[in-house]
Amino acid sequence: MAISPAPSLTSVPGRCMITETGLLTTLLTEGDADWDPRLKDILAAFAAAAGPLTKHIPLNSPPPSQKPPASPLPPSSNNNPTISPYGDDWDLLWLGSCGVSGHTYIPYKDPAVPPRDREHELIGFKYGHAPFPDDARKRRQRLAVDVREGVCTQAYAVSLRGAHKLLRLVNKGMDTMVDHWLGLRCGDGGLKCVAPWPQIFDDAKSISSMDLAEGQERGEPTGAKGDSVLEYSIRVNAKAILEGEGMDQWVKNWA
Repeated sequence: MAISPAPSLTSVPGRCMITETGLLTTLLTEGDADWDPRLKDILAAFAAAAGPLTKHIPLNSPPPSQKPPASPLPPSSNNNPTISPYGDDWDLLWLGSCGVSGHTYIPYKDPAVPPRDREHELIGFKYGHAPFPDDARKRRQRLAVDVREGVCTQAYAVSLRGAHKLLRLVNKGMDTMVDHWLGLRCGDGGLKCVAPWPQIFDDAKSISSMDLAEGQERGEPTGAKGDSVLEYSIRVNAKAILEGEGMDQWVKNWA
């Protein structure tokens, strides 16, 4: 999976970049995106739930008002090989958001999931459906969710199929903010979207260990103290990791 700064979907270079490379999947991030240094393990856990979930999401979903209440799906025992660890039937993985809504989810274990009071939920489940289950949080579980609406694009991945769809959809016009527009396309069946909740990528909340201003200490927050959903920040701890310090020496955002 290639990693790139998020291009403008409204510019010709931004729309064509992914489709012209021929890459099967591409991860796009905002310039101030932040993530846990254990990202590889966190994504592997999400992949194990995302793959089975995509098999239950129809490509052309009915409007939200016609959907049944949100409900969990059991993990799949189907071991058919796929090209992508996230399954081969998705257009967009919304890995960094401020909130998502959906109708179906699969809970999965993730020791790095933040406690409830660290979540930045701006949307949650809508249209009268049930909220994300509290029992999942108590079990330190994230949810893989079929996205019907979302806000913020700290990070998202697109498949090659999804990139071609985005190109066609953008050419029809975009009359709102990119994140809202993507959420609408996930909700109206234009794109097949899956997200982890709580989000895996966040925006930077602390001063980077490699870009400290005079008199500031590593990990000093730029906003409200402790408001990151990340237990550890790659931006804060990059220098320590490069110097070989173990996790016990990393700065934590919350206990």
